[in-house]
Amino acid sequence: MRLLYKMEILKKGIEKAEIAEANGKTMEAIRIYQQYSDGSYYERKAQLRLGQLYESFPKEAYAHYLRAAELGDSEAAVCVAYMSEYGEGTSITIGRAVTYYTNAASACHRGAAHNLGFFYYSGTGVKKDLKRAFDLFCFAAKRGKADSMRNLGVMYENGDYVKKNLETALSWYSKSVEYG
Repeated sequence: MRLLYKMEILKKGIEKAEIAEANGKTMEAIRIYQQYSDGSYYERKAQLRLGQLYESFPKEAYAHYLRAAELGDSEAAVCVAYMSEYGEGTSITIGRAVTYYTNAASACHRGAAHNLGFFYYSGTGVKKDLKRAFDLFCFAAKRGKADSMRNLGVMYENGDYVKKNLETALSWYSKSVEYG
């Protein structure tokens, strides 16, 4: 019973922060979010939101995204990977980008799967593996990721890993356009 009560209080705190944000009281929302440090689902949610609120301050945003990713948030893991890939708020560390894209892709994040697929396609930070790239692009494409659909088109057009097939390439290109 005590645990349920604590969870309800944590949930209400997040709701209060969201209401404060909706009413333009960003600093109040930040103060509320910063109170979460118990390793719970709600801390994960608060840290992700803090990362988003601090995007103008990359080092601060990175620290919040990293904490949320460590607590298992796949969206935050993608942010950590991207920031590590491009050196935003942290040093460029392709190995860290690969790790966090892998974590997020394992949690079925289509964007992470796409980015990781590109790493395997190009051999960036990992050993080039066209089969792995193809599988990751397929995973993301089946979940509506237009860039992965385009990349599958390129693979079929060039015969990368798959047998060259211009009809299949055109089909993937068309789907990519359809999905934006």
